[in-house]
Amino acid sequence: MNASWYGESMTFRVMLEAEAKRRYGRHLTVRLNGPLPQVNFEGSLVYNLDALDVRGRVMPVPVEVTFRPRLRAQYAAAISAEDYPRVVADPGAESPHRLDRNALCLYYPWDPPEERWSAPMGLASLFDLTAQHLFYEQWWRENDHEWLGREAPHGGPTR
Repeated sequence: MNASWYGESMTFRVMLEAEAKRRYGRHLTVRLNGPLPQVNFEGSLVYNLDALDVRGRVMPVPVEVTFRPRLRAQYAAAISAEDYPRVVADPGAESPHRLDRNALCLYYPWDPPEERWSAPMGLASLFDLTAQHLFYEQWWRENDHEWLGREAPHGGPTR
């Protein structure tokens, strides 16, 4: 790993965090995990929000967002690592839009940039997208598997 990556950049983090810190205050925590060469772990920037309000849900939902220095090769060809964090909420919930290890499939990396989230939009907007996704999942479970949002394939491009 390079001596520095975007997750270690104060400029990146201030831009990413500003609105989310104002909106969520003490409910939002962050940790920067360093590299562990012995297990081939490059490090990560992890945000935990302990209380995301989701329309139609009585209890707020904890969310974890993980930024990594690099993506798997299949994704790296389409999108930058800082624009495709791993978002986990409601582990184990049934949903047609989950990736490996319960990560939410919030948008398709091969879509045009204007149709997906990117880091300059900020962490608060990613939490908004997450809340919308969790609402769609709940609706899907309660309404004959009807998905309210736009859908795209999972994995690599099919077009």
